[in-house]
Amino acid sequence: NISVLGRESGLQGEVMDIKKFGQKLWIATSDGLFVEQPPIKNESSLQLTFKKVKEIIQKCIKLDVSGKHLHVFTPTGIFRFCSAEQPQNFIPAFIRDVAVNTTGNQVFIASNEGIVIGQFGNNTITFTDTLLRGIPIRQLEWSNQQLWFETTNKQLGKINARRQKIDRSCTPLFIVEPAKENTPLNIIQSSDGLRFCYNTHVYGYDEKKNKLISQPATLPMTLEEVPFVVDLLTDNQRRWYGVAGKIANQKGILVMGNNQTRDGVSSYFFRTGSAFSPLFVDTPYVWIGGKERLFCYKLTSQFTAKRNFVTIIKRMVIGNDSVLRIELEDPEISYRYHNIKFEVASTHFESEPFIRYQYRLMGYQNDWSDWTQQTTFTFRKLPPGPYTFQVRALDLDGTLSESTELNFYVLPPFYRTLPAYILYVLIFLFAVFVFLRYRTWRFLKKKEELDELVQKRTAEILKEKEKSEQLIANLLPKSTADELKQTGKASSQKFSMVTVLFSDIQGFTKIAEQMNPEALIDQLDSFFFHFDSVIEKYNIEKIKTIGDAYMCAGGLPNKNITNPVEVVLAALEMVQYMENLKATNANIWDLRIGIHTGSVIAGVVGHKKLSYDIWGDTVNTASRMESSGEAGKINISGQTYELVKDFFICEYRGKMPVKYKGEIDMYFVKGIHPDLAGNSPYVPNEKFFIKLQLLRLQDVEDHVFGLLRQNLPPNIYFHSAKWQEEIYYLVDLYSRAEELTLEETLLVRTAALLMDVGYIWSYDEHESESIRFARETLPQYRYSEQQIQSIVNLIEATRGMRKPENKMEEILIDAEMSYLGRADFETLNELYFREMYEHQKVNSWDEWAKMQIVILSNHRFYTHVANVLRDVGPEKQIELLLGNIKNSH
Repeated sequence: NISVLGRESGLQGEVMDIKKFGQKLWIATSDGLFVEQPPIKNESSLQLTFKKVKEIIQKCIKLDVSGKHLHVFTPTGIFRFCSAEQPQNFIPAFIRDVAVNTTGNQVFIASNEGIVIGQFGNNTITFTDTLLRGIPIRQLEWSNQQLWFETTNKQLGKINARRQKIDRSCTPLFIVEPAKENTPLNIIQSSDGLRFCYNTHVYGYDEKKNKLISQPATLPMTLEEVPFVVDLLTDNQRRWYGVAGKIANQKGILVMGNNQTRDGVSSYFFRTGSAFSPLFVDTPYVWIGGKERLFCYKLTSQFTAKRNFVTIIKRMVIGNDSVLRIELEDPEISYRYHNIKFEVASTHFESEPFIRYQYRLMGYQNDWSDWTQQTTFTFRKLPPGPYTFQVRALDLDGTLSESTELNFYVLPPFYRTLPAYILYVLIFLFAVFVFLRYRTWRFLKKKEELDELVQKRTAEILKEKEKSEQLIANLLPKSTADELKQTGKASSQKFSMVTVLFSDIQGFTKIAEQMNPEALIDQLDSFFFHFDSVIEKYNIEKIKTIGDAYMCAGGLPNKNITNPVEVVLAALEMVQYMENLKATNANIWDLRIGIHTGSVIAGVVGHKKLSYDIWGDTVNTASRMESSGEAGKINISGQTYELVKDFFICEYRGKMPVKYKGEIDMYFVKGIHPDLAGNSPYVPNEKFFIKLQLLRLQDVEDHVFGLLRQNLPPNIYFHSAKWQEEIYYLVDLYSRAEELTLEETLLVRTAALLMDVGYIWSYDEHESESIRFARETLPQYRYSEQQIQSIVNLIEATRGMRKPENKMEEILIDAEMSYLGRADFETLNELYFREMYEHQKVNSWDEWAKMQIVILSNHRFYTHVANVLRDVGPEKQIELLLGNIKNSH
């Protein structure tokens, strides 16, 4: 029933006038003139398009149909059309507004020079006269044989017609007293006559008083608050109003039916954007102009769409920014948000700008409010309690909606709630508790002072205890001191290989008689202080000093195999120290040193004055070595000689009889072997320490193999302690055959010793555990950081199936994979399968055998010695595995 035509239909600009000419609809707009294509058809659905008349590209002010002609009035002139869509001719003129006297066949043009009168002819328009010459005219309107005009300086007047025409012989013009309005005036025709419309008021003309009087249209109640309403058109069924409210979406044409029904819509609002939009009745249609659009309404249609007219509470706003959606039932609102705003709407969307609302808040404002067009209602500082907000709406037809309501509850402030009262009770009880505690505190204060005194005394005792323990640690070896602290006593131990050193100052008794006692003690103390630093460097335990005698022993309390070499090396430093002093001071004493290696018993003697001491023939023999020696020389026994001869140059000096032992060989140590010495025969070079480290490797062996035998899990069948020993000794063999340097031999043998120790802690990450163990353990055996990193890299090379990058890695990998070429491969392979199966690395023997076949097919030994020592070739081993697979089926 309602169609809206716009740009999609070919129209552009604001519609200024609408006329029917030549069975076509002509539309004058601010952008030009548009003509309907094709002719109008009387159908219920209008599918119209418009074509712009290309000769007119400017604003069209007005259209007029006179006989067989259509006149189009523009600011620059008049276009005259006959039947075709091209203008017949053009009459130039300056035009502000146009009024037409159809009875007198006259046209009146408002211009800057006055009112120009034109006469319609057959082929043209003839301008016959000019009224109000020299006065600029803004607008004109012809009504009831009167020509009304408004000048640009807002003067309003009229000219009465004579014999249905206006010319100079007409009644003199009347200047009408205008209304006291500052807004622009629009003179329009209404169903009640001519109306003078300002933005907020509508006036009529009182001829007796010759002035404008307020004369609003007879309005329904729903439009009483709208500031501007003019009754444009009335028929038997409808009234058409031009409406201009306070907001933009209230400007347009409102049609209201005379017969209102409760269940049907009897009104409709066309939002044209202007209250002065042109209306053109072309039965059965009414055309309504607007901004960028054209409305078409069919008069024979009825607004019979059923609807449910209800009021909607869109939302309630709590406080300033908290929004509570209305879907919540009976919301509870905190007291601090007791400022509440409601936003409402209705379901009568087509007339929404004119819907009026009435509301009340039960529990706060029980009476209904006055009707208002506002859609937001605010209530401030609501006291605690239950509330019901009710709202209803009244539409243009006077239909009243059912009231919509929302229940909510404003919670009381915290200090008036049950938790607050409970808190008050708790505070009271707390005050009582504090009072009682205060009394207790006064009683306990002195007790605390006593406790502080006790703690102070205890701290002093602990400090003294620490001093005592430190003193014990200085007197005794660490392991013995720990045992003494834990058990209160220290047990004696037997050590099978200990090297004992005795030193003595030759002729000390005679020297003591000649020197000042204090100088003697100071000089002796400086010697012994240096000796202490030397033996500490070589991990030798100081036993005691007796007068000028200095006694120490290597290989205890921690057993090691390098102690003979380390004790002799310390003795060389002592002798060199004394010689260096003697070179600068002739009064320095001569030193005799004796050394012997053997078994001793070590333990703590005394109860009040503790002393760590050693006993046995070894001690006595070492003492005899010292007493049988010479000044400035190191005298060692034959047993010690056999252990250190690879490191030091020794001179045989004969035999010495020993009670119960027979004769013992004696040797003087002359210095370090030249290939192991540095700048001095007393100073070892790097090769010396590497060779010593190889000797110390036996201590690492004992430690690692002991760990493997005691801690290796029982389900490690292949990588057993026995297999790891075999790998270790095989690496030693390969190293010798491949002629590695001493340091390379040390590194690869150490890596072979440690590479599988990680199986003790983890099967999947045994390499990582072996590396961790190496980093923690090797520093205790005097490995450097560089050596440890090289050993770690060698262990990493055994991870997976990596290709070796150097000779050491080749030896290590060949030794690890040596089982592939051994004659007992079948036995070892079964152990390996059992181990892998129990650790869920393989699922069956066939799978394992196939894996081994792949390894044998691609494997090769990297070193010559490994290939030479191979017992069985890979072909035979593969043949053996294939036979096992066949037999298993």
